[in-house]
Amino acid sequence: MNSTPPTATSSGSKFIVVVLLTGVACLGAWAFILKRDLAGANEEIAAARKGSNGATVVQGEVQRLKAQVLELEARLAAVPVPAPVSPTAETPAQPAPKAANPMAAVAQMMNNPAMKAMMATQQRRAIETQMAELFEMLQLTPEQRTRLVDLLAERQAATTEAGLKLAAGDLSAEERRALALEVQQSNQGTLAAVRDLLGDENKVAYFRQYTEQANERTQVNALKTTLASSGAPLSAEQAAAMTTLMYEERKSFVFTRNPDAGAGDPAAALNSQAVETNLQEQEQLNERIATRAATVLSPAQLAALRQTQAARLQTTRAGLEMSRQMLGVGK
Repeated sequence: MNSTPPTATSSGSKFIVVVLLTGVACLGAWAFILKRDLAGANEEIAAARKGSNGATVVQGEVQRLKAQVLELEARLAAVPVPAPVSPTAETPAQPAPKAANPMAAVAQMMNNPAMKAMMATQQRRAIETQMAELFEMLQLTPEQRTRLVDLLAERQAATTEAGLKLAAGDLSAEERRALALEVQQSNQGTLAAVRDLLGDENKVAYFRQYTEQANERTQVNALKTTLASSGAPLSAEQAAAMTTLMYEERKSFVFTRNPDAGAGDPAAALNSQAVETNLQEQEQLNERIATRAATVLSPAQLAALRQTQAARLQTTRAGLEMSRQMLGVGK
């Protein structure tokens, strides 16, 4: 392994994986909005036909509502689904044009006020749920808690907006570098605001470590879910110990630096060699974690950990490959 600090996962690919998750959430939210409006229109037609006294309503109103339903159905059908269409026997195969990037459509959807409002609400609720333990440990006043949620929600919204711009795939290398720098500066601004809000360096240090451990808590929660229905559930003490050791191992592991990533372009971390190297090193890190976890977990729990590690690695591989396709990264 190289002795240079990690960059391949910490800036480029990690940022883009967040974008993928955001894109899926956006598509789901958009479909939900359209289905909700469609259901409402259908109910309105049914109520209009029946009428409160059973009388027939004006035909023009029914036609207006039918038109609304047709429009909503067409909009719902237009929600992008990234599924390739194979040529049929009747239609000879033609040279495939460059595939449309579904994330470009997602980015366009975010201009919809209802979508923006729904995403903001979902993100805020997620922050309040995921950070509840942190808020309790920091012993925040109600005003401080509200302000901290505001700061984190603003940072998440900025990251989401920048990520969707990146994932749309139409930015130049220079524009991608500028966008990555913008996100970095936004994060630094958020940390400065949090420092002012908390007014205690010990609390700030705890905040930073807690937020840095989000990846490990996600993995431990997945393991906890896997073991919940087994005869060997994960205890609170084991969960805490696993979060700490996984975090320590990740922080001490030295990933190979991708020389192309030095210019700050997130896409530079996604060439095939860099991705494969990163995945191999992630597998090495998983092995180090599993070896150390043997002192915390039972044999059955350890076997489950290895299974969740393997599944997560496959998910990471698929996400990085999708990111390469979206950004048009070649070999």
